[in-house]
Amino acid sequence: MKYFLFTIIFLAALIGCSHDGAVTGPSSEPTSSTSGVKNNILYTFSVSKDILGISDTLSMELTALNQSSTVDTLYSGSNSFTWSLTNSSGEVILSGPKIFNNLIIRVIITPHQSAVLIMLEYSMAGIFGETIQTGFYHLQCNINNGLSLELNLLCVGS
Repeated sequence: MKYFLFTIIFLAALIGCSHDGAVTGPSSEPTSSTSGVKNNILYTFSVSKDILGISDTLSMELTALNQSSTVDTLYSGSNSFTWSLTNSSGEVILSGPKIFNNLIIRVIITPHQSAVLIMLEYSMAGIFGETIQTGFYHLQCNINNGLSLELNLLCVGS
């Protein structure tokens, strides 16, 4: 009986507790992501936040996971992908690649391992200036192997 309270607390900690409005620490998991498979490689396009304000940063990442049992080589650089941020009326707000200065990076991925192919960050204030244009936006990443990965974002006022 004297260990009853300890057991209850231990089980609650083991199972985990959730409470609406509870303060949580930073997470390494993206808020939003989408994936697609091509030639035994699982590509995942993710953003750290999918609801963004003027003081936020649009952080994008493209990773590749080798699902095969053999080593694979990928090439990452300005000619291996394109991306665009489009508003709800179809106007392209920002696009790329505007990175790597035509540098091509060879990425060797061992079986069942992953690698980051691109990681980009843009200040929302830099994209929109002083006033963010509230609304829904479409973020798309097109990989040169024919795979297209798409995410939806919401921009909120400053």
